Amino acid sequence: MEYAAIVTHEDGAFIVEFPGLDGARTEVLASESFDEMAGEALALWLESELQLRRVPPLPRRVHAPKRGAVRMVRVPAVLSARIQIRQARAAAGLSQTELAKRIGVTQQQVANIESPDGDIRLGTLERAADALELTVDLRLRPKAA
Repeated sequence: MEYAAIVTHEDGAFIVEFPGLDGARTEVLASESFDEMAGEALALWLESELQLRRVPPLPRRVHAPKRGAVRMVRVPAVLSARIQIRQARAAAGLSQTELAKRIGVTQQQVANIESPDGDIRLGTLERAADALELTVDLRLRPKAA
């Protein structure tokens, strides 16, 4: 999962804003890693939405502004899974308790799937995804050099 960021250059730094994610922005100095800093800001914003029991918006297409550029910022895999489960549960109109009953776990276990601080068991994630008509596609790849 990747979100589009609008990147502009001001006073020796890059200003990174995520359209549709109110207040999700950061400043990246030229000496800092863009991917690391922008990724951290995005992850913190998405995690805070989950902690507040809100449904984070899914990524959307963004057109390049006249001034600046669009860069894609990757969401860590586990956080991406949490967001997608939360989105699908909301779209299905299910409570955590209702989803828990469908997959044979407690409401607390579903809450853990959706919580940035909770532990996720792959089997539980797969059952939740299946109940929400999703599949889990797990790929391990070498890190880019």
